[in-house]
Amino acid sequence: MSQASNFAFLKEHWAFLLQDAQQVESYALRDPRAASIYARRTLELSLKWLFVNDIALKAPYEKSLAAMIHEPTFASNIKKGLFHDIKFIHRLGNVAVHGDQTISEQEGLKATVALHQFLGWLARVYTRGSAKPEQFHVNYLPKAGAEEPQLSVDQLEKIQEDLKAKDDAAIKAKEKLTQTEAELKELKEQLSLLQQVKEDNQKTIGSDEYTEAETREFIIDVMLREAGWDPKLKNTEEFEVLDCMPDSLGGRTGTGYVDYVLWGSDKKPLALVEAKRTRSDAKVGKRQAELYADCLEKHFKQRPIIYYSNGYTTWIWDDTFYPPREVQGFATRDELQWHINQRSTREDLSKLQSKTEITGRYYQMEAAARVMENFGAKRKRKSLIVMATGTGKTRLSIAIVDMLMRANWARRILFLADRVALVNQAKREFNKH
Repeated sequence: MSQASNFAFLKEHWAFLLQDAQQVESYALRDPRAASIYARRTLELSLKWLFVNDIALKAPYEKSLAAMIHEPTFASNIKKGLFHDIKFIHRLGNVAVHGDQTISEQEGLKATVALHQFLGWLARVYTRGSAKPEQFHVNYLPKAGAEEPQLSVDQLEKIQEDLKAKDDAAIKAKEKLTQTEAELKELKEQLSLLQQVKEDNQKTIGSDEYTEAETREFIIDVMLREAGWDPKLKNTEEFEVLDCMPDSLGGRTGTGYVDYVLWGSDKKPLALVEAKRTRSDAKVGKRQAELYADCLEKHFKQRPIIYYSNGYTTWIWDDTFYPPREVQGFATRDELQWHINQRSTREDLSKLQSKTEITGRYYQMEAAARVMENFGAKRKRKSLIVMATGTGKTRLSIAIVDMLMRANWARRILFLADRVALVNQAKREFNKH
């Protein structure tokens, strides 16, 4: 008798996803790392199919999984709860592929459930007549046995190489479902109405929020692990701070619990993370995070950088210097330590002058000074300079990079241009100066 599967609903119309989905299910409790890799792969195959067949979606700037997930026409039509599931699969898969950290049995199970949620939505919305996946059954998952060792790193790498080799051929062969060309054309015409897709989402997706504990456990934990942090280390999660939280009389004698403290090698706090449930605006935690930073600074003589997140949006705030800004993840220990060190080593940009051997023309020097003023005194993060052809835009950019690095405001700079020839030309000028 064959093993019952939570993904049996894929068999009729979505057979090209069935094998990989069942591998996720098979490994979930026995080898969570393998399950995470297969879940990420199945998600990627699904999104590639979507971007080929749903004409309401705009092709992303590149075909990476991250680009597809965050393409606005896709992200705006996925309910928040399902979007969290997708991001969880993506991030956990990254940890499994690139990291040497252990993937827990609970995370393997969560990845399988998240994949079931997403593929269930996909089948309901995009199958003619609408597929009806069953509720997820944990008892369908094979239990880990003592005689079944987990796959080695070499075995996992070999699996990834084999899967990658056959992906392109599989996608091309399965770009459509079992419908005829006429039926597929009709389906694409229907899908051109984004409102219809939104309505289908509302009908088919369940809860759109995680609790605060689930936000931490299934989203923020994985984001931290992506950046090389272990959120389960002692004194990292739910760190107690004493005698500095507001009490009922307006003083600061209360006790609080910081969701996460990220420690430096000198045992001082580099950053803290305040987590909120996914339904809440991440900025709800801003004031509470500030109070926690006060507490940690009082006890450890170093003010940590502040993060607050609901898993969906994450903000970073070094309130000694810059206003909050939204980011896509957390910094590594080395990156945070560098930002802490910057507080004492960063120079005043207004006192810097551009080197005349790079920019000797008066308007170039004036432009460089205005950019430094914008970044420094005004605490802005963007500047736009418009200059005519031949007036020295590349030299000006070199001067600005030189000033930012001399002042310890930046370590690495990304230079972009719209043609390869311009990049090569700029590279020669950078090397020269």
